[in-house]
Amino acid sequence: MNSKQLYCQTLKFNSIDDYFKCNKIYNNKNIDFIELRVDGLLKNNYNIDEIIKIINQIDIKKQKIFTIRTESEGGDVKLNDYDYFDYIIKALTLSNSEYIDIEYNLYNNNKTIFDKYIDIARNLHNKKIIFSIHILDKSYSKKYYEDLIIDINNNNCDIIKIASKPFNKDDVINLMEAANSIKNQIIDKKLIIISMGTLGVVSRVFTEYTNSYFTFIDENVENMNEIGQCNIKFLKHLRKLI
Repeated sequence: MNSKQLYCQTLKFNSIDDYFKCNKIYNNKNIDFIELRVDGLLKNNYNIDEIIKIINQIDIKKQKIFTIRTESEGGDVKLNDYDYFDYIIKALTLSNSEYIDIEYNLYNNNKTIFDKYIDIARNLHNKKIIFSIHILDKSYSKKYYEDLIIDINNNNCDIIKIASKPFNKDDVINLMEAANSIKNQIIDKKLIIISMGTLGVVSRVFTEYTNSYFTFIDENVENMNEIGQCNIKFLKHLRKLI
């Protein structure tokens, strides 16, 4: 169980220059992690080598997460398996981000080759790997989520991230209960469990129930954005109310 709630701010822009205009976020002492989403840049035809080279120059004194979120998982860019693999390998070998997010479904399509590069990145560059999966299509049972977490746990990552779009309150309960029921089985990996939107905000407020390593926040909104990310002040307010 986390004694202190940790916070991650996601930054996603369509122009690379905008990443240099976020000093207020980079210097916010309450933020522990910065997720650098670059799928918007790829959609706007930036070259992956250029993206990594320029983003490496930003002075961010926080733990950084390099993420390419594909269209099929709620992101901005549509990629085939070959291009996604190529881009992630470059991130593993060239990015100075401490964490690399890899979509679990695409990892499964090239598991053997991915594992080779993950091991190299971990051993030579001390990279940590997040296997993420975003479930957006329909409701699933508690058992489904338990099996999914255990399945990902058996693979080559450091953090398991599951984000699910709830269609009713039972969806929120099923995800959170699944994580809570098996969290003691996840010994050598960390969890990030998110139920999205207003309906699922409780999963962001009480991260200790699911043993989530950190929660995603948005310091650029007044209270909460459309996917349920709150600013830290509002999140703490909700924690007192609920």
